[in-house]
Amino acid sequence: MNVLGAIRQLQLERDRLTAVIAELEALADSGDGGAPTRHSTRGRKFMGEAERREVSARMKRYWARRRRAPGVGSELILQAGGADATHPRTQTLTSTIKPRQ
Repeated sequence: MNVLGAIRQLQLERDRLTAVIAELEALADSGDGGAPTRHSTRGRKFMGEAERREVSARMKRYWARRRRAPGVGSELILQAGGADATHPRTQTLTSTIKPRQ
């Protein structure tokens, strides 16, 4: 086994790897990254103008029906004195606090 030959080959391989590492670090520092990155499909979806008009018309119809419906919404809350007294989750805080003795 030629030990000196093996050492020389390993030194050449080390020099080559050092050069490759330096190039990769330079790419990382430049922010280029080399290959283009794939954009994520997650995130906020933006609506086009036509879709926005469609949603607007649909919500106008929805709220018009809600305003016409009897006993729904604010009328019920006003009649109950600010909250639906029959439902424990909607009771006001003052109605659940007991005075100190």
